[in-house]
Amino acid sequence: MQDYKSIFSYSLIALLWFLFSLRIYPSSLEKTFVESAKILFGSGLYALGLTIIINGLKFRFSKKSFTRRQFLRWVLLIALLTTLSASFEHYLRMKT
Repeated sequence: MQDYKSIFSYSLIALLWFLFSLRIYPSSLEKTFVESAKILFGSGLYALGLTIIINGLKFRFSKKSFTRRQFLRWVLLIALLTTLSASFEHYLRMKT
């Protein structure tokens, strides 16, 4: 039962990450795809790098590191927060 809950929560976070990564440009489907991919991969790489740094600092100070599940959860949450902040910046700055 616990495994299904964790799979559901990881899937929900990943889905939200994908949805917040979408950049809609009604006039150009190509620009929509390119800009969305940039945000999706950029926030993912940023989250992965930041999680590696956090894991290294945690290991250095407490001699414990993240489990694989904790590592994946940190990556997804940081990617989601990064993408959410990029969404606010993108959509609040757009002019109609």
